[in-house]
Amino acid sequence: MLSLSPFVPAGIRHPFGLRSMRVLERSLLGVIGVAAITGAGVEFFRWFQPPVTNEDRALLVTFAGALLPMMAAAGAALAWKRPHWGTAVLLVAPLLAALLQRGVVVTWSILAMGVFLIALRGGRGRVLAPLGAAVAYVSVVLPGHNGFANPSALAALAVTYAAAATGSGIREHIRFLKSVEERATDAVHSRELEAAARLTAERLRIARDLHDLVGHQVAVVNMHISMAEVALPAGSERSQKSLVDARLGVRSILQESQRILKVLRRDGDVFDDVNAPVPSVDRLGDLLATYRAIGLRVDSSIDELHVDIEDGVSATVYRALQEMLTNAHRYGDGTARIALQVRAPKLTLRVENPVGDGTLPQQGSGYGLRGLGERLETVGGRLEVEQDAHVFRVTAVVRMDGRAVA
Repeated sequence: MLSLSPFVPAGIRHPFGLRSMRVLERSLLGVIGVAAITGAGVEFFRWFQPPVTNEDRALLVTFAGALLPMMAAAGAALAWKRPHWGTAVLLVAPLLAALLQRGVVVTWSILAMGVFLIALRGGRGRVLAPLGAAVAYVSVVLPGHNGFANPSALAALAVTYAAAATGSGIREHIRFLKSVEERATDAVHSRELEAAARLTAERLRIARDLHDLVGHQVAVVNMHISMAEVALPAGSERSQKSLVDARLGVRSILQESQRILKVLRRDGDVFDDVNAPVPSVDRLGDLLATYRAIGLRVDSSIDELHVDIEDGVSATVYRALQEMLTNAHRYGDGTARIALQVRAPKLTLRVENPVGDGTLPQQGSGYGLRGLGERLETVGGRLEVEQDAHVFRVTAVVRMDGRAVA
């Protein structure tokens, strides 16, 4: 998966460093609850103070004054599930507090936090801001003695309006961030689809080249072998046998090419070919037989496998032995000694052969021992090449579970 970083504009940050507003919302509800309990406690505390008038001693008024902050907090909480009903309760509570002249400051403060919370959760800021500000202003003006220019009333109006506007602004910012992340995700998916399409096109191109070039040349070789078989004079049993072996080799190339073509032309697992045998350690005997058939004298010592070996490792061991025997046949004196040792969890394959004329296998083409080393690295293995005056030795070490060799 590609990172979203290249697709997200620099400088964009989540409000308050929070990727989710749930934390902010729940924290704000907790603050509202604490404010309501504090306001109620203050009103009840006034009951025990020396009375100023008989009205201050009225238990009903005191109880109502303590109830109003709780009512405002309940409205903010109710707006969580029922926005309209919760907003209505939240707006009524400060007006009642103004009429009773009890808990005015606490109630309009809860109103400011409540409209912020409602706007943050999706309420219409254009309605909440002026409506909440007007209620806060009226709730402070009614019990006051400074008229409509009451500084406290103007402060309540400004704070409540700003709270609603801030909540609405944060909500829009969060919505913008989500849209940016969605567009970034879509861009990542589009890039991945484009990369997959390019890979498929390249695989199809390779498949066409393999079919047109290799397939055609192999067919020509097969045709010449057939003509040579027909033209052989009587008594050419050894030549006849060589041509039969050559035909079998050509047939093996055709089968392998067809398997590669099927892998290249589909999008599934490259090891999921059920129509052709997959190279594995179970087929090492057949591989040795093909090299013995072309004249290579092979002395082999192969341990039995009593444990399972990972499919990719098994195929790599097969290909490693194939490459080693090819080198022994091409550059050696016609003999090779093979040792396959199993010491769980490691498997060691060693092939050594006397050097015929001092010529070493070519390692610079990328298709010989260098390619074999790279193939072993893909399954966590390693390749060791040694040579003295008379013997060339190649050793492949892998783990049967596909992990890296220590």
